[in-house]
Amino acid sequence: MTVLYKKILLPLDGSEFSAEALPHAEEMARSSGAKLVLFQVVADKPDYVIAQAEGVGVTTVTHDDSKRNQALDAAQSYLDDLVGSLRHRQIDASGDIGSGDPATAIVEYARHEAIDLVVMSTHGRTGLARWTYGSVAHKVLQAAPCAVLVVRPKGFA
Repeated sequence: MTVLYKKILLPLDGSEFSAEALPHAEEMARSSGAKLVLFQVVADKPDYVIAQAEGVGVTTVTHDDSKRNQALDAAQSYLDDLVGSLRHRQIDASGDIGSGDPATAIVEYARHEAIDLVVMSTHGRTGLARWTYGSVAHKVLQAAPCAVLVVRPKGFA
């Protein structure tokens, strides 16, 4: 049985953890001739709700429009750099930005854009951190309208 992917979604949050899924998504796009869509969600939460752990990139936005615009500009610049690099390596790639709850935004984007495969990394949170933040990867696995490949970052058993 041959599975042909036409559109692969790679959710990124700017962290090293999420970027570890990039080589997997790139290889799958290359081998299937699929378009690779990079997607970053800018969370609409006040700064005081988010506590950042070392090495975990979470974009936070206050209700201040200038900070929101800075976060959106940073996300766009990040995606543009990656898309340019992928295109240089002959991968059909594009970038897009969503907002709101990351898991919900990823699932809705996959549904609306007829994504065939989501390739994403887990942050490897356990215990209190997982309870506090939830697991975006787990929520996407449960609700995605397509196949999901979850990549475990190096250093997590």
